[in-house]
Amino acid sequence: MIPLHYEHHAIRGCPDCGLLSALPATCKRMAIICPRCFRVLARARHHSHDYILACALAGLLFGLVLLAAPFIHIILYGRFQNSTLWTGVETLDHQRLAPLAIVVMLTALILPLAKLAMMNLLLLGIRQERPPSYLSLLFRCFRKISHWAMLEVFLLGFLVAYTRLKVMAYIQVDTAAYALCGAILLTAAADADMDGEEIWERIKRGGQKVENWVNGMIRPLLSCTSCFYASPIAPGSPCPRCNAAVHPREPGSIER
Repeated sequence: MIPLHYEHHAIRGCPDCGLLSALPATCKRMAIICPRCFRVLARARHHSHDYILACALAGLLFGLVLLAAPFIHIILYGRFQNSTLWTGVETLDHQRLAPLAIVVMLTALILPLAKLAMMNLLLLGIRQERPPSYLSLLFRCFRKISHWAMLEVFLLGFLVAYTRLKVMAYIQVDTAAYALCGAILLTAAADADMDGEEIWERIKRGGQKVENWVNGMIRPLLSCTSCFYASPIAPGSPCPRCNAAVHPREPGSIER
């Protein structure tokens, strides 16, 4: 909770250090950085939303191919085995490692596809003149699961296993392996141009109007931990921009 004397402007809290800053309008190739911890608060897009949507849609199509297509073929001592992405999950389950199988399935299969699907829904929704009201909840979920979508870690594990197995068996890389690389590259390209601040501003356009506070008044501001919008509201009240509960500090941060 920080008292601030400032005319109404785009005031945001830093996600890392919590410092409140007034964000100016961004221009091409410009990034706004926190003056205390140097975290990037906002940045200008290098490409249009059509480009980001095309990358997200193509990445989702690659992800669907990834689930259905064969991944690798292994020939070892005359024995042939065809593997898919589900093979590792099934093997872990057969070895009575069901919790680990669930974690692998979520982080390497389910969450990456869910992230791409949410990204497409978001980009399609903000193109409308009045974006749907569910986009606020969808974007909050998108930001939470993005940290757990680990296709890159899965690819790294595959490369390590491939270099070890190729000296003792014949391995043929199949369609799903190329689809995995395509999904990772397209997801990274879409992520690089998605500015959370701009997405929130476009979502707000169709939802509740954020009320201005009175100029010349000193009021305590609280920064939302979901969209980082700073507003003079009571702790526990919903954020006027994303509707998430606003607290003076992240709930359970010390315990975690």
